[in-house]
Amino acid sequence: MRKSFLLPLKFLLFFIISAAVFCLFTLIFNWGQNFSRAADGNSLLLFLSSAAGNVIFPSASAALIFSAFDYRKNSLGFLPVILLTASVLVVLFFGFRLTSNLAPPAGSASIQPFSSGKIHTVDEMLIYTEKAGEKSTAAVEGIIIRNSESSLPGFNYFDTGRVEMTPELKLVIEDHEPVEILPANPVYDHIFKPSELLGGYLADINYCNSIFISAAKDNKLSLLLLTAAVTAFLMICLLFKGITVWPLFEIILIIFFHRVVFFIIRLFTSETAFISETFFGGKPVANIPLFTILALSVVLLLCGLLLRTTNRLRTR
Repeated sequence: MRKSFLLPLKFLLFFIISAAVFCLFTLIFNWGQNFSRAADGNSLLLFLSSAAGNVIFPSASAALIFSAFDYRKNSLGFLPVILLTASVLVVLFFGFRLTSNLAPPAGSASIQPFSSGKIHTVDEMLIYTEKAGEKSTAAVEGIIIRNSESSLPGFNYFDTGRVEMTPELKLVIEDHEPVEILPANPVYDHIFKPSELLGGYLADINYCNSIFISAAKDNKLSLLLLTAAVTAFLMICLLFKGITVWPLFEIILIIFFHRVVFFIIRLFTSETAFISETFFGGKPVANIPLFTILALSVVLLLCGLLLRTTNRLRTR
């Protein structure tokens, strides 16, 4: 009986360790992506609120994999599985509830994306700034803009402009359309810019985390349903533990399933209009992330049960 509680305790320990590691690397990554010469824009703690929200799901999935594969037996047992499932659900639900209430400290929005005497690549434009203030509220002087679609020479000169933070980061210039600053930190963005493969993975994780955080802020029931569906998916993935004699292969396979879910949730959610027009005659479709997770969970459940049944028949 006591051994049944060992598995959820291991999960909680692995979750704390994974969350600390992921949070540290996320803080460093966000700091590198948003580094600014603004006096109050260079502290790691300014990005703690966003980093904390982005590590809940990856940390829970990593902790679950570590806990399951650290277990010596192929079968986890009924009671340990129930306790482990409850632990995952509680961690996900209250983790997102807690991180959704975190707010960045005052002054965290202070950023100066431009540097004096440099050419910046911003939103498919080349922007030269002769003088950029030390604060985001300071004026940017001596601005030369070259649009990639302009005919040669295509240079436009402006005396002054200013950077606005809300609703999105943009450069506002008189007698010119506002220029959205993408990337948000054109001077230092390349230093910590991930590869295309890793960048897509991180973008999908951030998008899925934003769905959970939005649900935590808006509706407790919606968050509970999402976390319950994700918990079921994570536990179903463990059916593929023990199907081969190579544990490392099984771990990679389970991580691949997690990656596929991130991608499909983001794909289906971003294509809501297309799905509505194609399959539902233009009717709005609600809870696409929830139904996507449930559908993928059912598919994996059938595949996992089929593989396990086949393996048992072969061993007889």
